[in-house]
Amino acid sequence: MSNHSWFRAILSGLIGALIGVIFIAVANLVSPVANLAQTLVIVCVPAFLSALVGHIVGSRQKKAA
Repeated sequence: MSNHSWFRAILSGLIGALIGVIFIAVANLVSPVANLAQTLVIVCVPAFLSALVGHIVGSRQKKAA
């Protein structure tokens, strides 16, 4: 993958993590949690990784087609 593709993949991961943060903020308003930092890590890391890997796989499938 080129540097431009890696930038887009990381950007996609950051957007996924941002969506996770927004989700946690709304959920925290409804039902506050005791340890917000741990909850953010539990939600944002998988969101970042899934968006990152999804972008990488999608770009590889696009090149194959």
